[in-house]
Amino acid sequence: MGSFFSKEPVNRPTQYGASYGSPEKPTRKRKFEFQGATPSTIESKTAFSHPRTDEKTTEVDAAPDGNVHRYIVTCSTIFWCTRKDIVKLLSKVDDMPPYGGLHKITKWDHFFIAFPNEKCAKLGVDCLSKNEYRGELWKVRETTEHSAKRMRIDDTVARSRENTDTMAKGVCLSAADVTAKWRNVGYEEQITRKKRKWANALQLVTKNLHREIRKEGRIQWLDDLRRSCDKKGSPECCPLVDVLRAEKQGERNFYRNKNEFTIGFSPDGCGMGHKYHVSELTIGYALGLVRNGQVFVSPVDENCSTTSKASIEVAKCLTPVLRSLNMPPYDKRTHKGYWRQITCREGVRTGELIVSVVVNPFDKDDTEIEKRTTREADGECRTAVVEALKTYFGTNKKLGVFWQTSNHISAVSSDIPALHLYGIEGLHEEICGLRYRIQPTAFFQVNTLMAERMYGLLGDLAGVNKNTVVFDVCCGTGTIGLSLAGRAHSVVGIEMNESAVEDAVNNARLNGIQNATFIRGKVEHRIHDAIKEVPGDKDCVAILDPPRAGLPMNVVAAVRGMRSVKRIVYVACEPNNFWKNALGFLRPRSKAFRLEPFRPVKAYGIDLFPHTDHGELAVLLERNGVQIA
Repeated sequence: MGSFFSKEPVNRPTQYGASYGSPEKPTRKRKFEFQGATPSTIESKTAFSHPRTDEKTTEVDAAPDGNVHRYIVTCSTIFWCTRKDIVKLLSKVDDMPPYGGLHKITKWDHFFIAFPNEKCAKLGVDCLSKNEYRGELWKVRETTEHSAKRMRIDDTVARSRENTDTMAKGVCLSAADVTAKWRNVGYEEQITRKKRKWANALQLVTKNLHREIRKEGRIQWLDDLRRSCDKKGSPECCPLVDVLRAEKQGERNFYRNKNEFTIGFSPDGCGMGHKYHVSELTIGYALGLVRNGQVFVSPVDENCSTTSKASIEVAKCLTPVLRSLNMPPYDKRTHKGYWRQITCREGVRTGELIVSVVVNPFDKDDTEIEKRTTREADGECRTAVVEALKTYFGTNKKLGVFWQTSNHISAVSSDIPALHLYGIEGLHEEICGLRYRIQPTAFFQVNTLMAERMYGLLGDLAGVNKNTVVFDVCCGTGTIGLSLAGRAHSVVGIEMNESAVEDAVNNARLNGIQNATFIRGKVEHRIHDAIKEVPGDKDCVAILDPPRAGLPMNVVAAVRGMRSVKRIVYVACEPNNFWKNALGFLRPRSKAFRLEPFRPVKAYGIDLFPHTDHGELAVLLERNGVQIA
């Protein structure tokens, strides 16, 4: 991650004795080029003069010593100063040595500055400490990249604490506000709101398609649709036929089969400037983004109506255990601490539960003795966690415990190795009459019961029968294709991730499915080879269930280029992004899209995530009957 200390030098080319564009202008060969450096001094590391031209000039060796010395200068009267203002002030400081990496933003009562070596740093600190602005002396202290970032975050935290009307600003006050912010909204009202969102997603297709094809030609159905619309704005590209609602208790409440808990400090009793205590350690959900000043964690409880009850029990079980072990949670501001995250995955129908604990092994600046102490404590923590879970759940639940270590500064990666500590080594789930083995880090729909109904809807929407070949594009572990294999002639899944393909093959074998084939590779490279194996009299349909960002356009072009595919069912987990891929399927022929375009026929809303503002949108696209004007 880049640092704001690695800025261009403060001085301009004219200060080097060269005009803009002159070949004498020094090239940027280092992370820092400090103010006052001439071309010769940068290359030869010899002494040079300060850029000031008055009689108070001083010569200092500006050769970097390998350690860039960073400092923070604080003064309340520079609150409204910009970076240019600070540069102007520093130009008036007597004997100011070369510096770089100056960073100042309006409404900061501080700025950051860096010096090339220790000699410059000592002289610079001495000069800055004697300087004053509007009657207040500057306070200087050494800092680092991380502490600079922490100060910015702390400022944001302090401002957020001063805001008493937090709910009006959209700030979450509890874990339930993070995970189930519509929990107090009636279910019919939730569906009404989501219908508006789905309708807006369909309108975006019409709006952007009309705008995009102005120079490419006209599409007859689009013109007819726009003429028939009697309201302002763009009409929906196709009707929203119905909504797949979460009717049953297990579909609507406590439905998530995967829950990721953050381990951190509770906001209670932990004000800014106070020392954090392990007694405040909490397992729950972060109240917001660190960059927005939300660094605390709210405990998970029964008000989190999307979190499974078993996962809530895990958090209740482990909270006192982790507190008793006297190891601090990971602090995202300082990047120090031990406990990071707990992930719970469960089989709703099998009753199996896997708990994965993620820790930070040790800090990179720790001494060997500190690292050895952390390793010894690590073993004690593993034993305590396993024994606590075994005692709490007993023999009533099939339990597995995994241990993961991650020293990533940002979010924990999903593919870090997992060490098996106890119990079952893999999770099983049953859906659509099939049994799936799910790896601890593999993707699986979080609402098992609604996913089962959604797969049935996709099969109906695609018109799958014994004469149908289903292409499961970007199939992942193959759950959609395998769930439709019993209704179809055959299923062909294409996926780039090798481990996901292995899971799909193993799940097909586990269920005795012989009419499903899974191919590893990029869709645009393998799809045409796959379709050559399909008999010419078969009805071909493609089902696409991409990530939130959608599919790359070359994948869209490859799917559209499958001549035998007459229907596409597109499942958009972020409906407002659907139009980006839809344009590739619907626009007129071109060099990039050679075959006939598709046409949207109908759409269904799928309430896969009750009590939240998220929902999936399934759209049927057909190639037959499209008229190009």
